[in-house]
Amino acid sequence: AALVLFIGAMVLLTCLPGPAAADGVFPGVTSSDDYIYTTKDLAVDLVSPLVAYKVVSTAMNQKLNPALDASIALATAAAIYAVVTDASGLDAYLQ
Repeated sequence: AALVLFIGAMVLLTCLPGPAAADGVFPGVTSSDDYIYTTKDLAVDLVSPLVAYKVVSTAMNQKLNPALDASIALATAAAIYAVVTDASGLDAYLQ
């Protein structure tokens, strides 16, 4: 049931029209070159597939290896910490 709800939410979100500028990039950004990739973006991008894997495996009642489960929890906690504390340690390297 949770998997069906998750898939339904994803389909709904992809069908809804989002705010976009005339040239197809995000509002307030005049071109794709103007977006500055930050440490917070990297943290979220690295942990998103792990969280998705955990959500899908939980929805399908599959047990994960305890070491994998712990590493997903640790990576998620680190990403949340990076976003909440506005981490910028790698910003110079991501430019």
